[in-house]
Amino acid sequence: MFDKLINLLLGTAEKVKELDVKTQQEITKYNNRQIKKTAVVCFVAGALVTVVIQNLL
Repeated sequence: MFDKLINLLLGTAEKVKELDVKTQQEITKYNNRQIKKTAVVCFVAGALVTVVIQNLL
């Protein structure tokens, strides 16, 4: 009986570790996408500001 309980707990611990790794991978992918979006927006904003300033001068 105790063997079954121990095996159940160990199996559950392994599943939690696997889920944690998958969750971390998803968070990393999401962060990378957000960083890329932010870089593009900043580049476009910088280009627009440059054009506006050049037109004013």
